[in-house]
Amino acid sequence: MRKYNPIPKITLEQWAAFKAVVDEGTYARAAEALNKSQSSVSYAIARLNEVLPSPALEQDGRKAVLTATGTALYRYASNLLDQAHATEQ
Repeated sequence: MRKYNPIPKITLEQWAAFKAVVDEGTYARAAEALNKSQSSVSYAIARLNEVLPSPALEQDGRKAVLTATGTALYRYASNLLDQAHATEQ
């Protein structure tokens, strides 16, 4: 019998929110780009940060700033989302 790895705790939606916040610079603009509420984007990032060993994003006033962890994960998130889109095609 084949053993499966557990289901990942971070969803594609959370990775998409993370990437959008980085790309757009603020939670508000990320929410607009994703056609979601700002609170849903904030919630997704909060859940993402809870799962990671250290936060990927920190607030600096109204801007979201990448941490060292976030910088390392940004390329991973981009590749993961690209692969998901390619699979759907």
